Amino acid sequence: WHRGHGLVSEAIHHALAGGDVAEASELAALHWNDFLNQGRLETVAGWLDAFPDEVILGDARLCIARAGRGVALGRRDEVEEWLDRAEAAPLPSLVRHGASTIEAEATIYRTTNRFMTGDVSRALEAGRRAIELEQDERSPWRCMAWAALGRTLFWSGDAGESEYALHEAVRRSQPSSNNLSVIGALGYLAVLHVERGELDEAERIVEDALSRTDAYGFSEHWVQAMALVARARVLAEQGALPAAEALAARAVELTRRGSVRIELAYALLAFADIVEAAGDGAAAAAPRREAQEVVDRCPDPGILSRRVGRMERRPAPALGEELTTKELDVLRL
Repeated sequence: WHRGHGLVSEAIHHALAGGDVAEASELAALHWNDFLNQGRLETVAGWLDAFPDEVILGDARLCIARAGRGVALGRRDEVEEWLDRAEAAPLPSLVRHGASTIEAEATIYRTTNRFMTGDVSRALEAGRRAIELEQDERSPWRCMAWAALGRTLFWSGDAGESEYALHEAVRRSQPSSNNLSVIGALGYLAVLHVERGELDEAERIVEDALSRTDAYGFSEHWVQAMALVARARVLAEQGALPAAEALAARAVELTRRGSVRIELAYALLAFADIVEAAGDGAAAAAPRREAQEVVDRCPDPGILSRRVGRMERRPAPALGEELTTKELDVLRL
């Protein structure tokens, strides 16, 4: 009855209560991605945790779901393992509600996971492969593939191709199927416009991203972080430094939740710039130092390594007066 009335979560609950694990797992395999894109991560996690390991390992679609959950929770270490299992697992049902193939879905998630760990070159390789594999123009996963590729191209330094890919992701979006990908793509588009000095267009795109964030229940999700960084930088350019600082701090907080290394470093650098512009150069040192530490943990941070390097080469602010010999001794100690 619940299934017939579109109440998927309730149907899974009753199927499990009645001992019909096959029915429950089939429903979860068909609907987990839609629920994830509606912000219902805990619901999806509850479904997956209710199934014995042999049920998950016996269905490639559920292995992909475990990988997707790992990405959403920032559990970088478990994602690749579940993607490998997905490609090795059987597909017990011909009913598909995803990409054209399991390989295409796995490659899309590999792109996302690698970019989040700061491995830009390998993420770019997987991203281009994902576009080749997912050729169905009607598939919601096509949007996810373009969004993942666009974000990766941004960090590789190819702004033009990145913008094209991100626009493709937004153009191909479908309600309830691609919310996370589209919000993330819009955030990167906004940052691209800020870096060109096109502040009005950046603000328009930020407004679009954040309105979707509110509408879909992602107000506490790290996917909006780049949009917040873009707005913070716009506010800073307009001279509204206290508001800009607060937004940049919020972006740093959110990126920590998602464990997206390169986005965290980028947000930290933006925060440091705004703090320094507000007149507190000393307070900018700590976030810049943390950004460097984050970048050092990235296998290949792309253009971010050059940006951090430029920060390191900034001249130190001039002191009001020379330190005494005793003061220098204390500093050395």
